[in-house]
This record gives sequence, structure tokens and C-alpha cells, in this order.
Amino acid sequence: MTKDFSSWADKLPMPRTQAELQSQVIDWLRFPLTFFVLVVHVNPQLSPFATPIPDIDFMHLTLCDFYTLLGRTGTLIGLMTVPFFFFVSGYFFFYKTETWNRTVYRTKIAKRVRSLLVPYLTWNLLCLLLTISHDAFKYFTQGQPQELLEAFMNQYGSFGKIVSYFWTSSIWDIGSTNLLGSRTWMSGPIILPFWFLRDLIVISLLSPLVYRAIKWGSCYLIGLLGVAYILKLWTTPGLGVTGIFFFTFGAWLSLNRKNIVETFHPFRKLIGGLTFIFLIACLTVEHKHITPILNNLFCLTGMISAINLAARLLEKGKIAVRPRLSQTCFFVYALHGMRIARFSFLGMGMTVAGSLFCARQGIVGTLLAYLASPVLGLIFCLLLFGLMKRFTPGFLKILIGGRL
Repeated sequence: MTKDFSSWADKLPMPRTQAELQSQVIDWLRFPLTFFVLVVHVNPQLSPFATPIPDIDFMHLTLCDFYTLLGRTGTLIGLMTVPFFFFVSGYFFFYKTETWNRTVYRTKIAKRVRSLLVPYLTWNLLCLLLTISHDAFKYFTQGQPQELLEAFMNQYGSFGKIVSYFWTSSIWDIGSTNLLGSRTWMSGPIILPFWFLRDLIVISLLSPLVYRAIKWGSCYLIGLLGVAYILKLWTTPGLGVTGIFFFTFGAWLSLNRKNIVETFHPFRKLIGGLTFIFLIACLTVEHKHITPILNNLFCLTGMISAINLAARLLEKGKIAVRPRLSQTCFFVYALHGMRIARFSFLGMGMTVAGSLFCARQGIVGTLLAYLASPVLGLIFCLLLFGLMKRFTPGFLKILIGGRL
């Protein structure tokens, strides 16, 4: 068992070619960006110690102000994760694609069935069954079989309701609108973070349209989609603008035989400067319509800056890819927020950290608990991954789409 966990420290040698560098940049970024998904879902803005941005005096920062700014920075970095994975998915969907026909399309979709659709259905079905089992157990132990039947029929009594658990059972940002006044609420399946996987599956199925659009519209299409993303023009379940833009952006680079690292490298100083400017703007501006635009600008430039930074550090040997750690990313992403009976692995990390640092008693404890919560949640997820890899590797392989 110890050997299984120690293998996570194994690392790849320094990249020798641009192709190896590109591959290692993508592999290295997977794990820290997955970690920042947990950081986002700690939701520091919900703490009673969080300070509204307009109330912060930047000339006289308090610990509460620092906690708010730190939490917002962590959330902003975490928001880069979905764009990055859409971008990488689009790039590798069309990687080394010389021609496009039905055979090529069927081959690519067959691979995505195993790596995307099967895990998507399995995780959501598992969560749904565990939720139903918990509800049934609760009503039976309370001696309320009639209430159980009524509750079951209300929540699971139709085909449409069952399907919704795999599509739009989780809804958030209900009252949000974009600059044009259009509603931009978001939705996801019963495992909320899987909205990304849902949209990726739909866009993959529509890849022939993406291919034709790129061949027809070239870089102008990327520009138009980029503007649509920045303005957040639509958030249609399965066809959100975030997924369409970044998937198409990655696909455009791939179909034009461009190396990601080489493409972004010449603009590293400009993009890095813009990333810093947008970060400061996101930390200081609070406006119903302007803030989402700044967030999207930061995510776009921040993603490119992260790629440039990782490439530089890998070339200098400051960091290295750890393949065993990278293969845990999908599992951590899927598991951390899966909630059964008010329990989740991230929630457990938050509870332990809150108790350990007495978070409710003051800002210092709250700050320490915020820093520790995603780390503990990550450790709990990795422990279960290690146990399943040891004792149920076949089932684990299904859950992570064959990524072992």
C-alpha cells in the first residue's frame, strides 16, 4: 500500500523537444488547476468574516479584508480550470487529424464514449442511487413509509425528473444577467461540477460543425466567439458559450498544426501584464455586469499566462510532471463535491479544518481553515483513490474513463 502512494512522487525527465514540452505543460497544469476547483467550492465569500469589495479600504487592510481578497484570488484562479480543460479537449480532439470523414468522426466519438460518457453516467447514477437509498433509509427509520412514498414520487416519480438529475438538477446564479440583459443562470447534473463534462460531450458530438466552422471562418470565428465568451452572451445547458469558445479555440490551433507553447510564447509579457491588470480589476471592482466581464478576461489571459509560466519552469527544471499524480485529477474533480446526506469529501475537509482551527471564533481561525480545507479535501480524495486502485482497480478504471 505504501508503495502505491510513494509512486505518486515519480516524475518525468525534462522535456527535450517542443512537442514534449507542450505535453508536459498540459499534464503538469492538470493537478494544480484541479486543486483550485476545490478552492472555489470552499466558498470563502459565504463566511460572516468576508468583507464586501466596496467596503474594503485598500490603504488600511484588515485581516478580514485580506481573507476576502485571498479568497477571491483563489476563486479567480479556480475559474480558469474549466476554460483550460475545454481548450485542451478541443486541441486533442483534432490533434494530428489529416482528414475528416465519417470514419474519423466515429473513431473519435467511440473513444469519448469511454473517456467521457461512461464516467459521466456512472458517477451521476451512483450519486442518484446513493441519494435515493439515503432518503429511503431516513423515512423507514423514522417510521414514515407513507411520507417516503410521497417524497419518492415527488422527486423521482417520472422519467423527466430522473433525466433532469443527469442534465439540469443543479441550478445557480439564477438572477444573473449579462450586459445585454439576458439571463445567464447556470445548471448542472446531480454532481454539479459535471456541467463541464455534459457540455464537453455535447460539443464533441457536434465536432463536425466545429471542423467546418473553423475551415470556413478561420481566426475570425475565434475572435467572434471570444467576444461572445467575454460578454457571456449565452449559457444554454450543453451548449454554453464557455465550452464552445475554448473548445473551438483549441481545435483551431490543432487543425492549423500549431504548438500551444510556441504560439503563446511570443506574447508572454503582454498577456502576463494583462493578466495582472485584470486580476487587480477583479479584486477592486464590484458591479453586476462589469465584474463578470473582468472575470472572463482574467480567465482567458490567465490560462495563457499559466501555460507560459509552466513552460518556463519545466524548461528550467524547476518543476516536473508526476504522472501518477496527474491521473488522479478526474477522480478528485468528480468526487470532491459529490454530496450524500450532507456529506462530501471536501465538506469533510472543511469540517475538520474548521474544528481544528476554531474557525467560528475569529478571523485567524477562519483564514487558516480556508487554507487547510481544500488541502484536507484533496488528501481524503487521494486516499480513497489509492485504496480503490489497490482493491477495486477495474471499477476505478470505469469511473475515470480508463485514465489509469
